[in-house]
Amino acid sequence: MDLNILPKEINIQEDNPAKTEAPLAKKKTSKLSKRENKNASENVKKASNFQKEINKIIHKKKADSNNETDSNTNESPEE
Repeated sequence: MDLNILPKEINIQEDNPAKTEAPLAKKKTSKLSKRENKNASENVKKASNFQKEINKIIHKKKADSNNETDSNTNESPEE
């Protein structure tokens, strides 16, 4: 009976490579250096700040265009 169980266990591992590859993937990701992690987080912060600046510019442009349309609507009843 023990001989029949052993081949089934081997077949399960062969049929499912994710079981054998998952520990390897964890090791690869855990080997990132502190410097690489720091650089990645700094890049995320820079991208976030850049997006905030873009949003400010867009908001300002929209506000300016709304002010121009308001001044145009104020002038049209006078004509």
